[in-house]
Amino acid sequence: MLQPLSGGRLLARALKAHGVRYIFSLSGDILTPLYDACLDEDIRIVDFRHEQAAVHAADAWARSTGEMGVAAVTGGPGVTNTITGLANAFHGGSPLLLIGGRRPLSEVDRGGFGEQDSLALVSPVTKWNRTVYESARIPEYVTQAMSQARSGRPGPVFLEIPADLLEQTAGDAASSPPLPLTRSQADPRLIERASRLLREARRPMIIAGSGTCWAGAWDDLRSFSEETQTPVCAIHLGRGALPEDHPLSLGPFKGGLREADTVLVLGTRLNWALDFGRLINPEARIIQVDIEESEIGRNRPVDAGIAGDLGLVLTQLRHAVGAGARPERSGWLGRLQELRNDFLGSVEADASSESTPVHPLRLCRELAGFLGRNFTLALDGGEIQIWAAMALRVYQPGRWLDSGAFGSLGTGLPFALSARLARPQEPVVLLTGDGSFGFSAMEIDTAVRQGLPVVVVIANDGAWGLIKHMQEESYGSERVVATELGWVRYDRVGEALGAYGEFVERPQDIAPALERAFASGRPAIVNVKCDPNVKSPFARRYLA
Repeated sequence: MLQPLSGGRLLARALKAHGVRYIFSLSGDILTPLYDACLDEDIRIVDFRHEQAAVHAADAWARSTGEMGVAAVTGGPGVTNTITGLANAFHGGSPLLLIGGRRPLSEVDRGGFGEQDSLALVSPVTKWNRTVYESARIPEYVTQAMSQARSGRPGPVFLEIPADLLEQTAGDAASSPPLPLTRSQADPRLIERASRLLREARRPMIIAGSGTCWAGAWDDLRSFSEETQTPVCAIHLGRGALPEDHPLSLGPFKGGLREADTVLVLGTRLNWALDFGRLINPEARIIQVDIEESEIGRNRPVDAGIAGDLGLVLTQLRHAVGAGARPERSGWLGRLQELRNDFLGSVEADASSESTPVHPLRLCRELAGFLGRNFTLALDGGEIQIWAAMALRVYQPGRWLDSGAFGSLGTGLPFALSARLARPQEPVVLLTGDGSFGFSAMEIDTAVRQGLPVVVVIANDGAWGLIKHMQEESYGSERVVATELGWVRYDRVGEALGAYGEFVERPQDIAPALERAFASGRPAIVNVKCDPNVKSPFARRYLA
């Protein structure tokens, strides 16, 4: 006879069966049966100070590991606080499960505390969402949710469980094992068409987006790039899929797209990051590969569109292209290196500047010199991400954690903490603007309580720099409104919460401060006073 178990225990066991080790959460009375069960199932509750941060952390777990991220929040305002986190994961294609609480079913439509239609609220930013109405079916719904989040183009899913179902007992329903993912090859006719275009190309380029990483296709990308001598421009989570010291890696440099005659777009949308396709030479032939067929040809017509698993498609293309002769491309590779060097040379004076306050590109240069090759970098903010893209290279997949296509601020600290859980032996750094740091600054307390020694480097220009500079350009410096923040001592805020803190004003003091921050063995804040008058070259559209 099956032993009766609470809904909370059934939920914890189902999550454990799917390999869940961490749940990112913020406590609420509805969640207590789940929390109690997790103690026995050896699932760690990582509790944050805001539900949005908890969902961002689940998002980052998926980006860092390729595994499902799981978050759990209480009902009512607990769910409403997650919407930005869900939207960021939805636009970034991150597979995560959000478990939302709800008041007991007996209180439905009676004006219960925090009562709302959560499914309607989350529907635009989730792939799938359901309410459970029977405790015994909780494991079944967990399996469905996991499958929906991981299939096709990954994304967030939402499972609402009323409080009484988590408390009620039911038979010990067996948890279904994780369902294997279906990986689909492409139609051979489409492969032949695309391979013909690639064989004819004299100036080919690859744009590797986040889908490259979600598909785990970094080895396939490298093999294809090397065998066909096709250079790779990487954006968002695609950075590091090909090590950025590889001779065929351009990092995020997009300048060559204006001269390319054939562009292979892998796992990324032709959205704002590529100026909706306008960054690419209008005469270029475009081949687009994506797991989501509806994205192919969006914003710009393509000459060959292939829906399928990126790794399998790249293997098919590699074999097909390798079967025929190709133009010699050393001249093209040299031209791309020339373009990239010209751009980097144009900002070299700023990267080596001795001025105070510190030039943000000099801050990035110092950070790059300190980190070496083996690190994870989370990024948050506007202009500082642009500077970072110029100065910092990435050498492994899943190590460049910007917010992605949605561009949400406040992701940085939750992303960094989650990455630290995923890779406890590697240094994890958050490079953030002062404005964006304020979104999740109290999560320094989370870092201290959870024992997660990340180092936070704040490029502090005392303002919402990107917006302030836009105001100055459009209306004049005397009409700057609501964008100045002042020189806040965020390092002291960190110290008050139990972290290590330093305030840095000179460029030569950055590296020693980083050394002491890492040596402290605690969460740390290195608060660097940056020049508020420096404007990034965003308008040049070389970098996203």
